[in-house]
Amino acid sequence: FNKLMHDRLFPMLQLQFPEQVQASKLRVHDAFLVKYDAAAQSFLPIHSDQSHFSFTIALNSTSDYQGGGTFFEALGRAVRPEQGHVVSFPG
Repeated sequence: FNKLMHDRLFPMLQLQFPEQVQASKLRVHDAFLVKYDAAAQSFLPIHSDQSHFSFTIALNSTSDYQGGGTFFEALGRAVRPEQGHVVSFPG
């Protein structure tokens, strides 16, 4: 996990946010895995994560479910990355 963060995701953040990020100084504070169940929780209210930066890594193919994704209010739509792809954004 840490090696992948340092080798792949931290450099990506530095490219995405060059004025704010120096990859060698980044650390993971919290990491968690969430499995959503549409029957139990069909949505989350619009919110900001309590972090400097966040990642959403798609663990399933978009063909495995309907709807879903990460909604960005500024875009007015949900982003649904394909399996293995990452969406990163300011927390």
